[in-house]
Amino acid sequence: MGAISAGRQAVGAVTRNPILIVATVLLGVIQLPQLFVQSADSAVIVVASGVLSLLFLVLYPFLFGGIIGMGNEAVEGKTSLGTFVSAGKANYVSLLGAFFILLGIGVVYVIGMLIVGAVGGFAVVSTGGDALGGAAFLGLVAVVLVAFLLYFVLLFFIQFFGQAIVLDGVGAVDGFRRSIGAVRGHKLSTLGYSLVLALIGGVFGVFGAVFGLLGTPQAAGGFPTPSLGVVAVAAVVFVALTGVVGAFSMTYGVAFYRDIRPAEPSAP
Repeated sequence: MGAISAGRQAVGAVTRNPILIVATVLLGVIQLPQLFVQSADSAVIVVASGVLSLLFLVLYPFLFGGIIGMGNEAVEGKTSLGTFVSAGKANYVSLLGAFFILLGIGVVYVIGMLIVGAVGGFAVVSTGGDALGGAAFLGLVAVVLVAFLLYFVLLFFIQFFGQAIVLDGVGAVDGFRRSIGAVRGHKLSTLGYSLVLALIGGVFGVFGAVFGLLGTPQAAGGFPTPSLGVVAVAAVVFVALTGVVGAFSMTYGVAFYRDIRPAEPSAP
């Protein structure tokens, strides 16, 4: 029942506090230029988009912490942009550290996969096309599948690190630990929560892909170039959907973590 009840709490919180949508709209606004990079003819525009992308990476811990702080207040009643600013500032360093840890994990994972692919590919080629080569190929596929599974299992257990950092006032490492502890005791309900988010993300991702094609009509199978007005309307819709979906998703994560969070340390 945790995933269902948390969903209801999130809907109520966003309905009571539409200001949450304003905060999450910032994410959509910052991401907009990145969707037009491939269609830009000017090197200046490409460079500017790259700068904005870097700015997004720098600002994301602040935005992430601020929205979580607002979501926590919204679940209990009313919230404001003041909470967004204070929570973003108070948790910026810890969240930035957590993102660097995630980046390190990702780099190690990619390097490991490249090594496995290179060694496995060499083994397959060196054995030729006989039965031994087929066994080597199947072994390589099995190793890759297991690596993917382990990676997603890790992400499954640490996905609430941000909520733990903001709600429990802990550092980056303890945020991951508390997320693992929370999920470990509620694996089934967390799976339900993750499936709901995956469904929402899939639907939103389809729209994002269509919007991206509007910005790069030459890659859209020869469809006519849309007018500036059509692109502008699509951009407004994209930003609005980002706000609504982002506000619900972030508040949903907060509400769910509040239900499954470990008892210690005491919540503020």
